[in-house]
Amino acid sequence: EGEERKWLLLCSCCCTLRLIDSLSVFRGDFFFLVLGGVWTGGNRIEMVQRALVLGKEAPYFAGPCSTGKVLRSTDYFGKVPLVLFFMPSFDSQGIRTAKLFNDEFADFRKRRTIVLGVSPAKPEILKRFREAHHIAFEIIHDDGGVMFETFKCYGLLGRPIGHTFVISADGILEAIHKSGNYKKHVSDSKKLLPESKSYMVKTSDSFFD
Repeated sequence: EGEERKWLLLCSCCCTLRLIDSLSVFRGDFFFLVLGGVWTGGNRIEMVQRALVLGKEAPYFAGPCSTGKVLRSTDYFGKVPLVLFFMPSFDSQGIRTAKLFNDEFADFRKRRTIVLGVSPAKPEILKRFREAHHIAFEIIHDDGGVMFETFKCYGLLGRPIGHTFVISADGILEAIHKSGNYKKHVSDSKKLLPESKSYMVKTSDSFFD
């Protein structure tokens, strides 16, 4: 009977952790077991937003895109507003998300805003994906999950989760969209841009040639 209670407790903990993970409330990069209040394994839990503060400078990033060219945050910060969205995989949800942003690509250009995707897929795969689905914007290869880690796009169990970030032309983080409704990621990002101070910054036409 004692063993059954332990297993029931373990199952309850696992279900709770999966729920928290799906809500993207915590980030944990450790394996642990909870039995009767005893923790084994890693010892770090941190809130997602602790490293990402709205109104503060967005983190630096860099990575090769589908053409092999390395894109850096410094290419955009101080010059043009940026919508950065993360695709953990090219499953049906990932493809649908990319297409949602692609459908609104022309509207983002009217708002003088750059759209960039982020994916763990290698550049050659990104190139084939863009060609197959006629994706107009670039997608950055996140080698080793560095950008996912930097922008805290993980759930409790280390599972990568799709997030969208709106970054002003002066490199300030203006919005973080984390819900599973990616259509809302797109619409909310567009609503923010006309009213943000980043929209008032004069941008170089070279970004939109």
